[in-house]
Order: sequence, then structure tokens, then C-alpha cells
Amino acid sequence: PSLDRSAAAVEDDKLEEQLRQEVIQLWNEIEEAFSTGRKKRR
Repeated sequence: PSLDRSAAAVEDDKLEEQLRQEVIQLWNEIEEAFSTGRKKRR
């Protein structure tokens, strides 16, 4: 499985923190793209 190899490569190269930061940045970009500017419901 490619996902297992990818995870192992990230762990072996100690890139977990870099990956985490990139995922957070991408998540924020996606949220911003879908933002409507409306109030959030409670």
C-alpha cells in the first residue's frame, strides 16, 4: 500500500511537524474558499 510507504517516509525523515503545518495551511485555504461571510449558526 502506497499510503503506508508514504507514512513511513514521513516518519523516517522526521517530517511530521512540517506535514502538520502544511495540512493546517491547506485546511485554512479550503475553509476560506468556502466561506460565505454569513454568521455562523449556533
